[in-house]
Amino acid sequence: HDDEAALLAIKCPTLIVQGDADELGPLRVLRPLVRKNEHLQLAVIRGAGHSYGRLEGQALDEVTAWLGAILRSTL
Repeated sequence: HDDEAALLAIKCPTLIVQGDADELGPLRVLRPLVRKNEHLQLAVIRGAGHSYGRLEGQALDEVTAWLGAILRSTL
C-alpha cells in the first residue's frame, strides 16, 4: 500500500515499465493507479516477469522512446 500511495503522489512524468508476468507488480494493481495519476504512463512488456531477461532490449526501447517524447515536448 505504501508503494501505491507513492505512485499516486508522483507529480512529474514517470514511466512504469512492467512485465505482464510480474507477480510483484501485477498489472491489475498498476493499471488503476495509472488511470488515477495523469503523470504516470505504463509500458507493458509481454512475456516478461520481474526481470526482463531476454526482453531487456524491448524494455530499453520503451524507455528510450518515452524519454525522447518527453524531451521533445518540453523543448
